[in-house]
Amino acid sequence: MQLGRQCVLAGAGLLYPFIMTIAILWVTEKTVGLRVSATDQAIGLDASDIGERAYVVETSEEAVI
Repeated sequence: MQLGRQCVLAGAGLLYPFIMTIAILWVTEKTVGLRVSATDQAIGLDASDIGERAYVVETSEEAVI
């Protein structure tokens, strides 16, 4: 009896977050979208979103490691 209840509650504990995640993703897709454009992806999200480059590597000999 108790094992059956625990199995039902464990299943509900797995199913509820799954359903809520799908609902949140659906609402996000319908409002702002989940993907960026191909152009923004090619440029890089740092450059297209905030106008900066990430992970700039210094090639000068004066750079101190």
